[in-house]
Amino acid sequence: NCLYSIWLRSTAYKQIRETNQFLSLQRKYSEFSADRNKLWEAQVRFFRAFVYFQLAKRHGGVILYDDLPVSTNKARSSAEETWQFIADDLDFAANNLPKEWDAANKGRITKGAAYALRGKVYMWKKEWRKAADDFEEVSKCGYKLYTNGTDAYKQLFKAANERCDEMIFSLQC
Repeated sequence: NCLYSIWLRSTAYKQIRETNQFLSLQRKYSEFSADRNKLWEAQVRFFRAFVYFQLAKRHGGVILYDDLPVSTNKARSSAEETWQFIADDLDFAANNLPKEWDAANKGRITKGAAYALRGKVYMWKKEWRKAADDFEEVSKCGYKLYTNGTDAYKQLFKAANERCDEMIFSLQC
């Protein structure tokens, strides 16, 4: 099941339920350190925000779940509430993720990815200054344009470059 098939509501809400289930079980049963739990929560909340971002772009306000549902009769949230929910998850992610991971964890979600997605959220909300600030934070995380050769843009999308300095969030081949 491809990550990008999430614009189907049934798939999206399945993924949201799985993220909320992880967070719920983590709160109840985790015996790991608070720091490790925050790191995992930040990654999971990034993915939940990513799914809600895809839904919000297509539907505006959607039904928001920040925990496991106790009822199937929940009202749809406004577009503003939806965008704020996404921004809140990304705030948590940006504040708790590292700028980069060690070699064994290369490819995981980073602070830069959280800033980049939150910048996109602010663009949808037409909060241009906040978007610009987040994109500035992305550049401070070490990301930069790929400029290797005269056909750099075409080369950027080759598997050999999937971990270049321009890649902020990509599926690893």
